[in-house]
Amino acid sequence: MSFLDVVRRMRGGVAAIAMVASCFAGSSIANAGPESTDPIVIGQQDWTGSTITSNIVKKLLEKMGYNVKVVPVDATAVFTGLQTGDVTFVTEIWMSSEADMAEASLKTGKTVEIGPTGLVGWDRYWYPEYVKAKCPGLPDWKALNACAKLFATPETGDKGRLLLNPEDWGGNDDERIKTLGLNFQIVHAGSEAALLAQVKAAYQRKQPILAWLYTPHWAPLAYKGEFVDLPPYTDDCPKKGFGCEKKAAPIVKFANADAEKKWPKAYALMKSFTMTNDEYGHLTGEIANEGKPLDTVVDGWIAANKDRWSKWTQ
Repeated sequence: MSFLDVVRRMRGGVAAIAMVASCFAGSSIANAGPESTDPIVIGQQDWTGSTITSNIVKKLLEKMGYNVKVVPVDATAVFTGLQTGDVTFVTEIWMSSEADMAEASLKTGKTVEIGPTGLVGWDRYWYPEYVKAKCPGLPDWKALNACAKLFATPETGDKGRLLLNPEDWGGNDDERIKTLGLNFQIVHAGSEAALLAQVKAAYQRKQPILAWLYTPHWAPLAYKGEFVDLPPYTDDCPKKGFGCEKKAAPIVKFANADAEKKWPKAYALMKSFTMTNDEYGHLTGEIANEGKPLDTVVDGWIAANKDRWSKWTQ
């Protein structure tokens, strides 16, 4: 073998080694650990579904090696937290009721919307099916005033009671009731759990109740009832006092504006994370109706959906 042959073989070997090294380098970059060890903070709002989606995302991010915290926040403070950077991600912003706050937050330039969750939210006024026997004009909203005393309580006197979500969740219901001329007094529950406890108690006793419920959620699936048919939503309705249905709207994800730059792979997972209304309703029901612990429900979803989320974590 000539000297030139030896050199050629050595060069080929070096090239091969370099090629293999390059492949491994590319693989290590693709599967590299977190871009930062600083904690990612997920803002968990005060309803059951938010606890589920927040903790699903938390556990998926932890599988990717991130340092993640879930922090309870109310529906108003969540936007402040996102703007200051104290909150990194939020898995649920309900544009059916939080749109005004969300749009104001986006205008600051300190937050970004990072796509739909796959869920569509709709907040409406609900009553149990048995109420129709005493208020046969339902579900037409015009029947409500004739039946107002049916829904009255000692707290509301001659006016009917409309039991609503916690006040900080928004919804423009004071304007809506006034514009529609409904003889009802709004009573805000202190929490989602308190509202649902009153719905459950009334349902079990077959007492009349008019309450704010929403989809996706387990309650409309568990209790036979109907939603009131308010005038249909139109784009100019908010300018005329909100005398219409709330708008069915996507539930979206939000992030601090700097999150993508600091944690690009975590941001990509958040952008990919989706769920269906049916999934969401059944998961919330597992906690509320079956008494399953949060971790059991979250771990069950993760185990059953590996084919889905494994693509999000690549």
